[in-house]
Amino acid sequence: MGEREPEKEVVTASEDPVSRAAFLRRSWRSTLEAGAALASMALPFSWLDGGGRWEQACTAEELERPRLKTLHGTYLVLARDANRVTAYRAHCPEDGGPLQREPPAGELGCPFCGRRYDPVSGQALDGDRRLESYEAKLENGVVYIRVG
Repeated sequence: MGEREPEKEVVTASEDPVSRAAFLRRSWRSTLEAGAALASMALPFSWLDGGGRWEQACTAEELERPRLKTLHGTYLVLARDANRVTAYRAHCPEDGGPLQREPPAGELGCPFCGRRYDPVSGQALDGDRRLESYEAKLENGVVYIRVG
């Protein structure tokens, strides 16, 4: 009779919260990297040449408070103050986690690392990190984002 093969070890998140958070961060990064690789293959050539185009994102009235929105597959946070409209990629630059709105202050928070961001400036409230920005403008009550 043949020899029995040794059992393979299955890697799972442990019960330890620190190890579990690290496991989730690694899993999330792998997912983001795979998605980015696929997205880079599917972009139209006009997006690759740096020209980009303006896309309608929402109306000014919809930005009474910061808004999370997906535009052409990109998860964004849109916000405005008295002087300007801003758009940022709504993923934490620390670990890639999707940002979530944290009421009542209207801040954005990362569920993985706990870092918080101001939605208008894109600046981390507890450090020097900044969210990746997109060019945004307000014309005739409509918010436009440059994609590409």
